[in-house]
Amino acid sequence: MRRLDSIGESGESFFEGERRKSSWIFEGKLKVAGPFGDEGKWIGLFIFDCETKEEVEKLLKTDPAVAAGRLNYEIHPWWTAATGSFTPGKPAKPGQ
Repeated sequence: MRRLDSIGESGESFFEGERRKSSWIFEGKLKVAGPFGDEGKWIGLFIFDCETKEEVEKLLKTDPAVAAGRLNYEIHPWWTAATGSFTPGKPAKPGQ
């Protein structure tokens, strides 16, 4: 993810976006999300487990910061071994 300007999100939009990302995790769509620790032009990374680029774009466009034009993204295919966090499918919910 890349910040396009310095305008911050409202509290409501920020929390709505965080709730949406949590739902993507429990749906098995979002495998990794987090900020970078430097001051580069890219501020963070998402790794999705989706069938198509269009599916990823559909999810990203529901994020309030993306929809408002405050964050931008690039999509690249990436493959890894199906182990650990990258096991295909939905994760077990906490307590199960």
